[in-house]
Amino acid sequence: MLQNKLYRGISCALALTVALTIAGTGVSLSHADEELDALEAQVKSSADTYNAAIARQNELESSIAELDARIAEIEAVLPAQQERSDECARALYKYEYDSSSMLMTLLESTSITDMLAVLDSYTWILEYNTQQIKDTAQMQQELKSSRSQLEADK
Repeated sequence: MLQNKLYRGISCALALTVALTIAGTGVSLSHADEELDALEAQVKSSADTYNAAIARQNELESSIAELDARIAEIEAVLPAQQERSDECARALYKYEYDSSSMLMTLLESTSITDMLAVLDSYTWILEYNTQQIKDTAQMQQELKSSRSQLEADK
């Protein structure tokens, strides 16, 4: 009988040890599951951040290509535009400082219609010349801002 009680005591102790071990392992497994979930969330977050960075890189590369093309286009057209602008500036200068010839042309008109036609032509020439100068300045500004944007994107 004593032997039965001893076996029973040993069995109970073993059962208790096994139960405590399993319970402790359950806590560890639960903690491991939580850590695994946290790590999976970090991986997903890192993947999302990576994908966003790749998308931004693609956008910047596209923007850089567009800016390069626009800069090349402006640089191809700008010399001729600058030449036209210079000619227009000279013409405006001549009109401004040689107003006597314009006055003579108006006074030599044979009719009001001729005078208005001369004035209309004079006004058109002034507007055209002024617009050419403005266009050149705008192209130069666009070239400058495109280069600045290109440098910022790179």
